Amino acid sequence: MERVRRLLDSADANEEDVEKGGSPEFVREYDLTEVDWREFWERIYIDEQDKDKIINYGLLEQQLQAADFERMTLSRHGVVLLSGPPGTGKTTLAKGAADELARTLDRDRLGIEEVVFKQIAVRHLFSSDHGDSPKLVEEAFDAVVADAEGGNIYQIVLLDEVESLFSNRQDLTETDPMDAIRAVNTALDALDTVAELNNVYVIATSNQPNAVDSAFLDRTDEQIFIGNPAPEHRRRILEDIFARLRETFDTQLSATGSEMDRLVELSSGFSGRRMRKSVLSALARNQSTVTDPGELSVGHLIEEFEHKKSMLQDADTEYVRLGGNPEQNQ
Repeated sequence: MERVRRLLDSADANEEDVEKGGSPEFVREYDLTEVDWREFWERIYIDEQDKDKIINYGLLEQQLQAADFERMTLSRHGVVLLSGPPGTGKTTLAKGAADELARTLDRDRLGIEEVVFKQIAVRHLFSSDHGDSPKLVEEAFDAVVADAEGGNIYQIVLLDEVESLFSNRQDLTETDPMDAIRAVNTALDALDTVAELNNVYVIATSNQPNAVDSAFLDRTDEQIFIGNPAPEHRRRILEDIFARLRETFDTQLSATGSEMDRLVELSSGFSGRRMRKSVLSALARNQSTVTDPGELSVGHLIEEFEHKKSMLQDADTEYVRLGGNPEQNQ
């Protein structure tokens, strides 16, 4: 079940505030016993060691907390940053990791009664009204602090597109940069407070890690780069797509070795999201495959991937974006 926590008191949330965008800020909260996000974990293909680390940091934090191991020795903050270009599955991976952690934690031994996932909408924590941004940041993190006080709730907290919240203070040039700087300072203080709590594990994501303040980066226990998929991962994504299409539409998709090699080669520089959308685009090319997706052939896919590849090679204009940097993971 999803619960939404609004950050402004109902007394402040009048219609004028809503029109200004001042009141609908929230924390989305999910009881992980009531969702099934296993596919989010299983169908994002990245280096297995990196995948394991996302889980292991959450488990390790619990082990060290259970042993009452003080934080200074290892300079722990309980924060892992997933960075990389758009479309590589960072947010999906964070949700999948939360689901996997909920299934892996030894709740009885650790005294945990409930495992929840909280997604703080960090890009909405900035207000056009002078002085409101630090207040909104405080209230967002208070939603985490309040549940930590009981000690029996394990929280996985997602800070998505963290560059929106922990912006590099040296680059702030908006109308009132001091207000933005105060918001960043407040967020850093709040993160330090959360680091002292038990049963909290923070996963942050960023499309633009260079825009993230160095003080936040220094607080992360690990920074994991989630880039565009390597050849072996592109192959697995294609196999995943083929299997689902065969299962649902009884397609005859079965690429030969050379055909699969060609699709893997053509998708170099694509994000995982762009690969999946390219297959969707192949289905949309002809009315016959729209009417009957079972008619989709490997030839259709090669034709579409060749088209997308040519677009990627011409992506020096502002019009073409394929969800990734063609220079990455070549």
